[in-house]
Amino acid sequence: MAKSELKDYMLRNGGSVALDCVKWSYKFDHLHGDSQGWSEASLEITTKGELIMDGDAVMIPSLQKCEVQLFPEPRVLKVKSLDLKCVFIKTQQSEFEPLLSCLMVWQNLKPQGFYNKYSFNRSIVHDENLRTNDLLVCRFRVYGPAPNYKKIQLSGLPKTPLYPSEDKQTEGWFTAMGYLKHDGILDLLCESDGALLYSVDITKLYCSEIRPLHHSLFQQPNILFVGRINELRRTHRYANEIDSEDEAPFILKNNRPFSSIHRILIQFDLGIDLKDWIVALKTFAKIEYIGNRFTKDRMRLVKNYKLEVVEAKFKNPSLDQNLHLYVELHMWGGPWYRTAIVKNSNQNPFWKELFDLDPPPSAEFFTLLLKSSSNSSVYNLTEEDPVIAGAFVTPDFMSEPQMMKKLPLYGEQSHEIGSVTINLSLREVHIMSYHNYRMFEGMMKGIDVRDLLQFVNPLIEPQNVDDLSQMLLDIYQSVNMEHEYFEHLMSFELESLKNSGSKRHSTSLTNNLNTLFRGRSLLSTSLEKYQIRIGQEYLEKLLGEFIGQICAENLICDPNPKAYPTTYEEHYQNLLNYVEELWNRIYTTSNDLPEELKQEWGRLRSKVEHSVDPSDTETPLNALCSFIFLRFLCPAILNPKLFNLSRNHQLGRVSKTLTLIAKVLMTLANRSQFAPHKDPELLRLNEDFLSKRNDELRLYCDRISGRKMDFTEKKLEMTNTMGKPSLDASEEILSELPSRSYLIDKYLRLAEFASLLDSKNSETIVSTESKRKSVMSELKLDLLGLDDTDFGSRDFIKTLLEDGDDELNQLILEKQSINLEDLKRQASVVVAKTKALEQAISETELPSDFTSDSFMEFVNTILKAARIDRDHCLVYDLTGNENGSLELFLKNRRQSANSPRVNSKHLKEQVNKSGSAQSVSTLRNSVSSASLSSPKSTFKKLFKRRSIT
Repeated sequence: MAKSELKDYMLRNGGSVALDCVKWSYKFDHLHGDSQGWSEASLEITTKGELIMDGDAVMIPSLQKCEVQLFPEPRVLKVKSLDLKCVFIKTQQSEFEPLLSCLMVWQNLKPQGFYNKYSFNRSIVHDENLRTNDLLVCRFRVYGPAPNYKKIQLSGLPKTPLYPSEDKQTEGWFTAMGYLKHDGILDLLCESDGALLYSVDITKLYCSEIRPLHHSLFQQPNILFVGRINELRRTHRYANEIDSEDEAPFILKNNRPFSSIHRILIQFDLGIDLKDWIVALKTFAKIEYIGNRFTKDRMRLVKNYKLEVVEAKFKNPSLDQNLHLYVELHMWGGPWYRTAIVKNSNQNPFWKELFDLDPPPSAEFFTLLLKSSSNSSVYNLTEEDPVIAGAFVTPDFMSEPQMMKKLPLYGEQSHEIGSVTINLSLREVHIMSYHNYRMFEGMMKGIDVRDLLQFVNPLIEPQNVDDLSQMLLDIYQSVNMEHEYFEHLMSFELESLKNSGSKRHSTSLTNNLNTLFRGRSLLSTSLEKYQIRIGQEYLEKLLGEFIGQICAENLICDPNPKAYPTTYEEHYQNLLNYVEELWNRIYTTSNDLPEELKQEWGRLRSKVEHSVDPSDTETPLNALCSFIFLRFLCPAILNPKLFNLSRNHQLGRVSKTLTLIAKVLMTLANRSQFAPHKDPELLRLNEDFLSKRNDELRLYCDRISGRKMDFTEKKLEMTNTMGKPSLDASEEILSELPSRSYLIDKYLRLAEFASLLDSKNSETIVSTESKRKSVMSELKLDLLGLDDTDFGSRDFIKTLLEDGDDELNQLILEKQSINLEDLKRQASVVVAKTKALEQAISETELPSDFTSDSFMEFVNTILKAARIDRDHCLVYDLTGNENGSLELFLKNRRQSANSPRVNSKHLKEQVNKSGSAQSVSTLRNSVSSASLSSPKSTFKKLFKRRSIT
C-alpha cells in the first residue's frame, strides 16, 4: 500500500472512521498470533478522538498522541492512549488502511492543556521566505575536541564539568576565529593562517541549547554553552516522537563528522560580544514555542525562577568544621550554577546567594548538591570535588513561591544529615507574536511619560520597586527612548519633592533631595540599573585588575594602633597607596565612561540645580556623587563577586581592605572629612588624601557631567568606541529573541506592563460582563458579525486574534495625543487577546481546527515524518526526515496477507534493516519515579566516592 492511499483516506475521512465489524482484545501474543479471546464489535472513531465499540462503549476517550504498534500478524495493531489504556484491534483487509490512516491523524494531535503544546520551528535556513544574518566574525577561546592542527596549542584548564567526553576524546581550550555563515554553520579557523579547524552546525540546535554560563561554573565570565542537551530534549517529547537530528553529527570538517562530542564552549573577551553572539546564533537555531505550527496559534512561554540558597544546617556534629563547602545546582545531567565556597562554621555554612534561572518551557525539577572543596576559592582543583549530600527541588515545590523553605539533605547512605534553606519565586509570562503588540507599543511611545508616571507612582512599594523600574527601563530602552524617559522621570520626582515642602524652607527641600538620592525611588532604582547595565564593561576594566591585585597581595590595611600597635604605620601606608592608586584610575579614565551615562549624570545635575536655590552648589554635587560613587563604583568595590570582578565573596582581611577603600572614596565624594570621635585611625587621611584630591573631585564631576571639556586620553579600549557588526535577520525571527547588547526582551516587558495596566483599569474590573463588552467594543466585534453570545467560542477566539484592525490602529496612533485611558483600554485588548489565545491553545486539538490548506500541509507532514521503529511502533520524526521504513513495512504486510504465513521474526529483521529509529517509550514530561518518589535512593547515584564525615 503506497502512502498516497493513506493520504487519500486522511483527506477524505478527516480523522474519523466507522467500521461495521472488527475484532478486539485487551491482550495479544504477537509471537504466536494468539489473544485471550477476540471479541467482535463495530468500531467508531469520532470527530473528537473517541474510540467507541458497539455504539456506546468508550474504550479510549482521547486518542490524541496515542501510540500505535503494528504486528506482522496481518491486520493487527495495538492502540495505547496517554492514560495507558490499551486495546488490540484486528480488522478485515479492506478496513485496515482506513483505520490506520485515522489513527495516524490522532497520533499527531495533542491533548488538552496549555503546557502539552510544546512545538518548534526548524532553523531559518530551511525557510526561503525568511532572511538570514549578515556574516559575523569574532576572535574567542573555544573548549572542544582537539583540532589536530600543529599550529594550535591546547590548554586543559579550566576543565569543563558539563558533559565531558564519554569516549575520552582529547579536549581543551584553544584560540580561534569564529566565522558564522549564512547557512548557520560556524567555522572555527586558525588565527594565524585561516585554516579550517572544524565546523559546528548551529541549525541542529534548539534555542534553549545556546545558554550563557553562570560565571561560577568556571569562575570566569563571558562563556557560552553551545550544544545538544539530550536530557532536556527528552522532556519535550511524547512517546511517539523522535528527532533524527539527535544523533546527527554536530561537529564537522568539510561536511564530514569530525567528533562525536555534542557541545562546545565559547569564551569571549567582552560581555558585549557574548550578547551579540547569543542573538546571532539563536537566529539559526530551532525556535521553541507553545502552540500548533499548522493553525499558527502559538505563544512564547517565558519562565524565570529566582533561587536564593541561604544556608545549610547539619544534624551531625562530627562534620569537620574546617571543610570548605558549596552548593551546586544540577539540571539535565550537569551542573549550571555554584555558590561561593565557604567554611563549615558551627555546622551552619551561610551563602545567601541569588541565582536567576531561565529554564526552557519543559524544565520541571533540579537538584542541589552539597560539595566539599579542597581549596577555599577554587572548585575541583585537583579532581572532582566529593558530594556530601543532596536535595531535590520537585515540580510541586516549584509551582508556588517558597520562603525560607528547608529541604532535607540526604547523604550517601540515604540518611538525612541536615537541611538546606532556600527561597524560590516564579515568574511566568505568555507572549503572543510581535504583531499583537504593535498598537500597544506605538501608544507607549506616544503617551506623555508624565501621565504614565502618575499611574505608576502610587503603585510603588519597597517589594516591587525593582521590578517596576526594570520593566519601564527595558521598555523605553528597547524603543530607544531611555533618555526621554529619564528626562521626565527626573522632572517628575524633583517636582514632587519640591511641591511636598514649603518653598520657604530650602533646608527641608535639600534634606528631601538627599533622601531621594540615597533612597529607593523609581528614579534612583532605574538610574542605578541603567548605570550598571551601560557601565558594566567600564567597571570590569577599571576595577577588575585592581581588585585582583588586592586579593593577591592580601595586605593588612587596618591602621588601628590598638589592634596593631607595632605595625599600624605600615598598614596605614598600604591603605593610602591603594586609595591613591584607585583614585588615579578613576580620575584618569573619565573620558572612557560611556557617553550615555555622562548624558544622564549631566541631566541630573542640571535638574537639581533648577530645583534648589541658585546659591546652593553643593546639593547638585551631592546628587551627582551619590549616583557615581554610592550607586556605581562603591558597590562594585564592596562586593566584587556580584559584578563579576572576582571569583568568590571576599572575606577576612581582603573584605576589610575593600570596606576601608570604599569608605575613603565615599568620604571624598561627600567632600567631607573623618571625625576624631568616629574614625580616629583615619584622621591622617584628611590631610594626606582628602584635602589634596578635593579639587580633582570637582573637576572630575565637571568633566563627566559635561560642564567642562574632557581632554583626558582614553585608556580602557571600551567597545562603545568600536563599530558593531550588523545583524540583519527577519523581524519574525528577531522578535522571538532578546535585543542585542543588553538582551532586553521587549515583548516580554510589553506583555507584563499591559497586564499591570489591565489589572488596575477600573473599567475592566467592575464585572466580567462589563469587561467583556468593553473589550468587544474596543475591537469593533459588532462590525465583524459577532454578538455577545459568541464570547468564548472558537469563532470569537479566531476573530479576536486576527490582526485586521490596522486602519483603526493607525487612526488612534495619529491622534494628537494619547492619554492614559487610551493606553489602559489597549492594554485590556492585549490581555484579552492573550487570554483568548491561551484558551485556544489549551483546548484539545481536533481535525476541525484546520483549514483545508493547513490540513493538507498537516497530512503531508505526517506521511513524510512517519516511520516504524524496531518494536514496530509507528513514530514520527520531528525534523521531518523520511526513511522509508513505513513503506517497507506496509509492503511486507500486504505481501504476507496474500501468501502463506511469514515468520514474524524474519519480517521484524527485514524492517530493522531499513534503518528505522529506536523505540521511544517514555511519556512526555514524565519524571523519573526515583527522582520524585524515592529521592533517598536516587542520591546513591550521585556519589563518586565516600562522603566526608
